[in-house]
Amino acid sequence: MKKEDITALFGKFESISCEVEGIECWSTRELQPLLGYAKGNNFINNVVVKAKEAYRMQE
Repeated sequence: MKKEDITALFGKFESISCEVEGIECWSTRELQPLLGYAKGNNFINNVVVKAKEAYRMQE
């Protein structure tokens, strides 16, 4: 991936971040189009479930 593409994507991710009780986070509704998902269900099934599984494997 080109450095310019990475810089542009980083800027987009940073622009949709928010802070809740001092913790930086992102809304799935705002993340899904950046990651190429048109439907929320696909995003949740693919990304969120895999992230939860990865977290559990680290425990």
